[in-house]
Amino acid sequence: MLVSRTKLNVDAIKAGLEHPPYPHFSDVLVMDDEKRGEMKWRKTKIDVDNHVIVPRIDCDNVESPDKFVEDYVANLTMNPMDLSKPLWELQLLNLSTSDAEAVIILCTHHSIGDGASLMSYLFASSHQKPSLPHKSSLKDKKEI
Repeated sequence: MLVSRTKLNVDAIKAGLEHPPYPHFSDVLVMDDEKRGEMKWRKTKIDVDNHVIVPRIDCDNVESPDKFVEDYVANLTMNPMDLSKPLWELQLLNLSTSDAEAVIILCTHHSIGDGASLMSYLFASSHQKPSLPHKSSLKDKKEI
């Protein structure tokens, strides 16, 4: 679960997930009949609308937003994942809590990756990559 200091731009989040860079986010588990029913990963095209969930929340009728989020997450753990699609979902709650203006809940199957690998990926993908210097600036430095 992540929190945001601002309301979430759902369209921008969906656009960023059209081509997920984390390998298994665009894979589905299938049974390999040639290998006695072993499971294997198969690439598939993802439909972001099936993975990014934005529940309708009547914020005016939520007495305790923190308790609402706690109950929401608890309810998510009770539902099995749909094995017919890549095994992840992103739940976006534009609900102000005591800590944030919005909450992001990433639900993944343990076969996608462990907590450490997913957090490493998240941190790596959230930083801007440094740009390479232009050839002209490298040429200028050689002359110094």
